[in-house]
Amino acid sequence: MPVLNERETRTLTTIIELYIETAQPVGSRTVSRASGLGLSPASIRNVMADLTEKGYLEQPHTSAGRVPSALAFELYLEQGVRPAFLSEPERRIIVSSLGEAAGDISDLLRQACRLLSGLSKQVCMVMAPMQGEVCWKRIEFALIKPTLVMVILVLQGGLIQKKLVELERPVTSDDLVRYANYLNDLFTDKTVSQVRAHLLREMERARSALSEYFTQALRLASETVAAESERELFVEGAVNVISQPEFAGPESIRRLLSMLEERTRLLDILDRVMESGGVLVSLDRLDRLDRPDSADRQEGIDGLMGGEPFPGLSVIARPYGAQGQAIGVIGLLGPMRMNYAGLMPVVSCTADAISDILRKRF
Repeated sequence: MPVLNERETRTLTTIIELYIETAQPVGSRTVSRASGLGLSPASIRNVMADLTEKGYLEQPHTSAGRVPSALAFELYLEQGVRPAFLSEPERRIIVSSLGEAAGDISDLLRQACRLLSGLSKQVCMVMAPMQGEVCWKRIEFALIKPTLVMVILVLQGGLIQKKLVELERPVTSDDLVRYANYLNDLFTDKTVSQVRAHLLREMERARSALSEYFTQALRLASETVAAESERELFVEGAVNVISQPEFAGPESIRRLLSMLEERTRLLDILDRVMESGGVLVSLDRLDRLDRPDSADRQEGIDGLMGGEPFPGLSVIARPYGAQGQAIGVIGLLGPMRMNYAGLMPVVSCTADAISDILRKRF
């Protein structure tokens, strides 16, 4: 990345912030007034010419002004973004709105997705936890009939797994209480992935001991955690992005909507955010994690699970969690000129509010 002096840095930051605000090419006269450098428009034009030569500015064919390049936004994201202060009334709106979400964790995450999309005017994506990553809290059984049992597995963070299991031999309600106590003693606070591994050993041990009691209990648990459920993904606010100038025209709209329908692609993006533990990620940089050569740097977010190229998008995202463990991600998808300074604290506050609710409620 070409090195900039102080004058170039301040000029570029001014252009980026004006472009974020207006979505229009920025001229030297406007920069001269807004930068605080005390330079004439002619001097600013010279600085802008240098920035263009270094790859930080681009000139649309129909305008004398300049727009920031992807490289400029990359530098801005790394060095120039100062998150705005989120006022106490704004914070209370987020916390109280999420506090009203009823039901299980899916209801909470769906409400958070709608809320953040509405506040930001961008696309919001929320990745729900994977069952295998979270801890077993307790298992309960409800007797439907002597050979039919409803299994209710409560996991860390409020995830609830329910399954009807048909048994070969009849059981009583007292049997189910004993089964639950036995399984909770074995597996409480182990991750579901660990439980799956332990179940195989415990079932072999129960068979060796000729214990039908233990085998029946373990079989019920095994039926419940055997298959990894598909990770839920909530997406809201496509219309917010479609209405922005960057996506004028049917082809841009088609490609954006096509991308938002590619669940695997979006989950891959959010998985990478959770692995990095980051707050802010440019999609252009995400795509380069696996392909760092210079030819790929300009291709935008193609290559993520084989999708079409779509440069000019960014993500602002934060993991949320329970008991200190990241279990999911909430984030915004929008044009590269998103208001990062204003939106970063909103995303962070929403992620923190989800984590607080999971800790208190579940």
